[in-house]
Amino acid sequence: MPSDQFERSLRVGRSPEECWQVLTDVQRVADWVTVIGSVEEIEPLSKYQAVLSDSFGPFNLNADVKVDVAAVGVPEDGD
Repeated sequence: MPSDQFERSLRVGRSPEECWQVLTDVQRVADWVTVIGSVEEIEPLSKYQAVLSDSFGPFNLNADVKVDVAAVGVPEDGD
């Protein structure tokens, strides 16, 4: 099964708690990605199903995607 890992750091003008609340709101984050047609939470912070939808000329693409999150670290003070 294909998989990948991503990591990036940046500073923002909000508290870790505020950022965590937004970034773990899967529907909110999915709304930022134009090709996500729908998303369903199977297990919070662990398993999701989504439909990717896009058009290219006369063609329409719909792809069912299952997402398994390997690990989510809850932020601690100072992170």
